[in-house]
Amino acid sequence: MITTEEKSNLIVGYKQVLRALNAKTCQKLFLAEDCSESISEALKNAACETPIVLVSTMRELGTMCEIDVPASCAAVIRL
Repeated sequence: MITTEEKSNLIVGYKQVLRALNAKTCQKLFLAEDCSESISEALKNAACETPIVLVSTMRELGTMCEIDVPASCAAVIRL
């Protein structure tokens, strides 16, 4: 679901993703469906027109991002 090209511009974690959304530098947002409701709502509100890709679990998203821990969100950013 995350292409090799996207992985080179990928950021992971709530604070980094929220900062990028607010700066309007996100191309795509990946959001785990089982993350906390407060995180989900804050990111959805900040996303505006950024496409959101839902991933079923935080563990699955962490694996997709090639990290050893679950991830609530990740984003592909413009450089």
